[in-house]
Amino acid sequence: MAERRISVRGPGLQRAVEEAHRLHKRLNLVVDRDALGRIVRIGYCLGSEDPSSDVSWFAPGEVELIADEVDLPHFGDAELDVEFTDSSKANERVTLINVPVDDELVLLLRVLFRIHGDKVARFVIQVEVGAAGWDRGLRKPVVRYDCAHGFVHRDMLHRDGAVTKVRVDADCLAAAVPVVAAELREHLFTWLNDLGYPEAASESISHDAFAHELSKAQEKLVSLLNNPALLDTTSSSARLFSEYAHVRPTADADPSKRAHRADLP
Repeated sequence: MAERRISVRGPGLQRAVEEAHRLHKRLNLVVDRDALGRIVRIGYCLGSEDPSSDVSWFAPGEVELIADEVDLPHFGDAELDVEFTDSSKANERVTLINVPVDDELVLLLRVLFRIHGDKVARFVIQVEVGAAGWDRGLRKPVVRYDCAHGFVHRDMLHRDGAVTKVRVDADCLAAAVPVVAAELREHLFTWLNDLGYPEAASESISHDAFAHELSKAQEKLVSLLNNPALLDTTSSSARLFSEYAHVRPTADADPSKRAHRADLP
């Protein structure tokens, strides 16, 4: 069955995300509605639990709301889909997929491509568990793939502090990425239980939708590994679902206003 999905897009949103990313603050998108529930303007504020305070309203044409019907099972009824840049990390590109488990807990997939000083391309694929509103430093990595120690491997980071390292057999980095993606699609939610995070292995998460987003991140990473020159024309991206783009009342209880809430790593 098709589901209705609402996406927020546009250069104004990109600017707001870059500002929040640079300042390491929460981004709140505020939607102002008229008495009939129609959206009349969209704005944002940073770092406040009260989305009605210090709102900067986007100019006409800076953002747009796009509603469409999708057949793919989805994480929620809304999403933020944005690209951003980080001038302090010109040698990196990151794909973030932020998936709500419930009202309190999120699952974050971080896919990182990096060119080091020796001009060698490397990658990190990491799954993290954290509570909504946590700072990045307080999120807990649970599964991490990287190229350290001279070979691609998977670190299984148990809740009790134990670490298990497993080698990934592949001829090259680009060939390792599909192997990694296949392992995550097939085993991640079982691993979360085994590593001591059963609360993050919720059945409320659509596994098909997770696999779909992972496949897109895989394609982007393989392209960069095969052709690192694409770094100059590739942006980092963030996909934030459901509770991170969900319509909520603002603190002033004005029914004509609602806020989209997003935490940027």
